[in-house]
Amino acid sequence: MFKSAVKFLLIISFFVSGSFVFANGQELILPSDKIKKLDRKGTVFVSKILDNGRIAFVSEQEGEESSILISDMKGYLIRKFKLPVSKIDYIVISDDGKQAIIYTHKDYEFFYADLKRGKTKSIFKMEKGKTGFALFDKSGSWLDFQPNGIIARGFYYNGEGLFTSDNIVFINPEKTGIAVFQPVVETDRLMEGAKYFYPSAKEITKTEYTGGKLVYCAQDKHGGVILCYDTKTENLSKIDSFTSMLGMTVSDSGNLLTYIIRKQHGDNLPADMILYDLKEKAPKRVWNGRFYLPRLNSTGEYLAAGYLIPASENRFINRIRIYKTDKMENDGEESEILPTFKPVDWKFVRDSKDLFIFSGEDIYRFKLNR
Repeated sequence: MFKSAVKFLLIISFFVSGSFVFANGQELILPSDKIKKLDRKGTVFVSKILDNGRIAFVSEQEGEESSILISDMKGYLIRKFKLPVSKIDYIVISDDGKQAIIYTHKDYEFFYADLKRGKTKSIFKMEKGKTGFALFDKSGSWLDFQPNGIIARGFYYNGEGLFTSDNIVFINPEKTGIAVFQPVVETDRLMEGAKYFYPSAKEITKTEYTGGKLVYCAQDKHGGVILCYDTKTENLSKIDSFTSMLGMTVSDSGNLLTYIIRKQHGDNLPADMILYDLKEKAPKRVWNGRFYLPRLNSTGEYLAAGYLIPASENRFINRIRIYKTDKMENDGEESEILPTFKPVDWKFVRDSKDLFIFSGEDIYRFKLNR
């Protein structure tokens, strides 16, 4: 998820009238060399930054069982869980660090890990002559924890192991057999609906789920549309159209969507970042600039997005802008962070007291004072 160690840098703080103030200081909390030392026998990589500021890692060693490692924000190992699988094709860990789902293409097997109790069990695997469900490679499937369940995109196959349908499903680890997978909607149906709004759509790309609403993009090489499918009413509605989609995210609660799009072709052109209310079916705020990678906190109260400032021809300074989503359009910016590296990803943690930023090798913290 989340390149070289750098000296601490104090950066400008932006103060806004009202109750929302940020004071930012860059702190390297987990350098890559310390991450590697968590398991000297395996290859360790970051899997999830947890809501409480702890970090979940996966350690893989060829021919040996893999492990999930949980450390505090300084890299001190708290727990280690052995997994009954050596080759992991998908792994997703819940934001609270209590659960994990692991998938391997070998036997199309799914495992559920209760990390709180340190127990792992196989919940489904391919059986000869029986219908099953499996995941495509990572360009075609996804697997994620949601507040109300575990959701995945994959495919059903028949008793001969042949593909039958591309589906989005909920995964219930308490069930057995094919009942583990609860169908939400067939992807062909989503594409069929998309063609009503964008007839030349060729593929479904970005997909997000929140509060019973499935938000997805259907597009071709020239552009596409953002649509919302209500899984309860089965209604489909159009949110927006674009020539380029640069990022999309939803809040765990509050029915908020943030997406970044361009409406004309050109790689270096500014884009619109739009905060959209899925319940009201209307945009709440719109910003224009070179935004990328929006991230909402779990409640949807805060939004952090990457922002590029031109420095010279084809060179940009990376910044992260943070907004309070209930501010009015003319309230201005709440804060701006200037990392001394190119950030890869970031997340609000510890009830949004901190923003953790991953450089691709190291993890940094910015304290957010409210």
